[in-house]
Amino acid sequence: MREKLNKGIYFGIFLLSVAILSLEITFIRIFSISQYYHFAFMIVSIAFLGYGASGAFLSIYRGIWKFDIENLLSFLSLLLPLSIIISQIVINLIPFDTYKIAWDKTQFFYIGIYYVVLALPFFISGMCIAIILKKFSHEIARVYFFNLLGSGIGCLLPMVSFPLLGDSGTIIAISIIAYASFISFSRNTGIFRFSIISLIPFILFVSLLNPFLGVKFSQYKDINIALSQKGSRILRTEWNSISRVDLVDSPLLRFAPGLSYKFRGEIPKQIGVMVDGNSLGAITLYNSLDKLEFTTHLPQAIAYHLLKRPRVLVIGLNGDLEILTALYHGAESITFIEPNPAVVNSNEIIRNLSREGKITARIDDVRSYLGKSGERFDIIIISQKDNLIHSSLGLYSMSEDYLFTREAFREYYEHLSDNGILLITKWLQNPPREDIRTISLAIDSIDGDARDKIIVMRSYVTMTIMIKKNKFTEREIRTVINFCNEMLYDMVYFPGINESYVNIYNKFPEPLYYRLTQDLFESRDEVYGNYLFDISPTTDDRPFFHHYIKLDKITHLYESIGKKPEIFLQGGFLSFIILIQAIILSIILILLPVFSIKKGRNFNIIIYFSLIGIGFMFIEVPLIQKFILFLGQPLYSVSIVIASLLVFSGIGSYLSRKFKPNKLIHILLILSTMAILYPLFLPRIFSSLLALDIQLRILSSIILLAPISLLMGIPFPLGIRITKDINNDLIMWAFCANACSSVIAPVLAVLIAMSHGFSSVIGLASLSYILSLVFMFRIISHHSSS
Repeated sequence: MREKLNKGIYFGIFLLSVAILSLEITFIRIFSISQYYHFAFMIVSIAFLGYGASGAFLSIYRGIWKFDIENLLSFLSLLLPLSIIISQIVINLIPFDTYKIAWDKTQFFYIGIYYVVLALPFFISGMCIAIILKKFSHEIARVYFFNLLGSGIGCLLPMVSFPLLGDSGTIIAISIIAYASFISFSRNTGIFRFSIISLIPFILFVSLLNPFLGVKFSQYKDINIALSQKGSRILRTEWNSISRVDLVDSPLLRFAPGLSYKFRGEIPKQIGVMVDGNSLGAITLYNSLDKLEFTTHLPQAIAYHLLKRPRVLVIGLNGDLEILTALYHGAESITFIEPNPAVVNSNEIIRNLSREGKITARIDDVRSYLGKSGERFDIIIISQKDNLIHSSLGLYSMSEDYLFTREAFREYYEHLSDNGILLITKWLQNPPREDIRTISLAIDSIDGDARDKIIVMRSYVTMTIMIKKNKFTEREIRTVINFCNEMLYDMVYFPGINESYVNIYNKFPEPLYYRLTQDLFESRDEVYGNYLFDISPTTDDRPFFHHYIKLDKITHLYESIGKKPEIFLQGGFLSFIILIQAIILSIILILLPVFSIKKGRNFNIIIYFSLIGIGFMFIEVPLIQKFILFLGQPLYSVSIVIASLLVFSGIGSYLSRKFKPNKLIHILLILSTMAILYPLFLPRIFSSLLALDIQLRILSSIILLAPISLLMGIPFPLGIRITKDINNDLIMWAFCANACSSVIAPVLAVLIAMSHGFSSVIGLASLSYILSLVFMFRIISHHSSS
């Protein structure tokens, strides 16, 4: 006789899933702040490592099935909130630091420790889910539904909790929800009364641990470097759903990128603006316009020599430098776009200027605002938000940047007035990488010959690129040359330039920037192929502007920089190392334990569940990245995409009860077809909807994700039903195989996308589902014949 699940277990599954997915999203935010964004995707891999290890454990230690299921679930769900608190405290104690990887080999060991420690809560929650799946496999559709519904809601919780509770408060809230699952699971056990009575003491206990649960910054992050100076202090901290913003008063601070050596005056006192611990720029404290004279000695001042009383658009805030420069030079109007409201709220000077009507604030995603705005501007300035050291080391290499893609530059170009200028200042890099890639984007964004529409100049540490809607005139070219001579800047390119104009004031052994730029105009494709770094234009499908490493030139690169280990800080290499570690840990913790049991192996089932795990993740990861462009913020995309996928997959799982097993073949075929169609249609749909307000874009995202998500929720529960009919003991094998592939797939998906684009990853997802169809056909055929 089949055992029935009571309501307490269903609700326990729901609460446990809310907690564990909230924890996953929270860990993503914490990693983004404490280390760097390119470690965030590792959390998805860690979660599945925990799930898979739990299935392997249950496959080996079969004596566990002798215990009463409800008592077992109660015990495990009591361990879950404790493991959440412990894992956060322990990772704060582990001396892992991204910067040290280049010279400290023990950091690779610490990454492995991170995997194991952070996987603990996911291991415990995986045990609960796996036990229920195995014991109540006849209820798989409902179990999977409550699991995915709770997971979907859990993805959204951090968006609310971070602004209200901050980092440590969010961890505490998640542990309390996990404790609530313990109460629900123990409903029909002898410890139910104890679980309720001990709730208040538990809340008091975890609240006392609040000081130990906050984010611990890398010692090399800008905020810690600034605070290391005597007299430095944090003036204000603000959390919102997408970031942590700190205002820092430090004597170390002086922000004026590219300031001419000719300037002999004083820069007013500045307050540092740090977003997620990284320097965004500075707020300049001035009491009269004459205090802003230093802005005349900045590279961007050249734009105001070419255009009088211009209408200016500033894209992003790096404090207030671009706005104050425009203000000092008498701009007719100044508009800025900044997607992060906390950055604007932290800047009292900007808020005062906005209240006085001297500037116009647009709190919106840049691409979204431009998509719905018909305004034209005389000068468009892209703020210099990246950090010199981080940029040089490639620490942003796995961060997508939709402000620096071919499509973005063409959009900026379309919003210029007839004589308008797009101005970008980047940190100078030696050897050239992001700076020269910006020039390649500039050339690529102009239809036809770009030679007469681009001017490039540099200081010793910055490069400034100007793109004009119409051709630069002889008078304008002469004005730029005179400005550079006066400020001791060097020309890199202007229409008609020759080598006598370059490398005069800020000398390098060779005029490399000039020659590279000339080569880009003459033979771009040849430069892209032969150059040591990838400087080809990035696109919305491959938006990794800061990723420039070519694996086929790695030996030459290592030798050319004097065999310095810093190159291995680059995110692409770190992700490769993480992939290797994920594979090793998956083999040790999941595959070897399961394969040690020789009885009852069925490789068709193992391969089928591995393939649908790869297919699911190869759709999820690209969709998260593609929806960043549409929704404007990584956390919005992660939360909305994962929540939609899980909730609608849960509904698909619930509906799978109505399908006969042989229908799975048709569903896999439709799913593989949809995976191919989504990359084709999403960019066009995004383009038509990008002008909508964020609330409507979120609703549109949910609607767009619903069809494919419904289908993605069917192959697993329907496959479990088929597996149960063959041999109930194979369910743990299926669970482990699916989890193991899901550990590796997120890291692999990002690596593939960095080289070939996200559309290629989704194409491979389609292939995975087609192959899973083949193996499911074999499973059904063999089962029918036997």
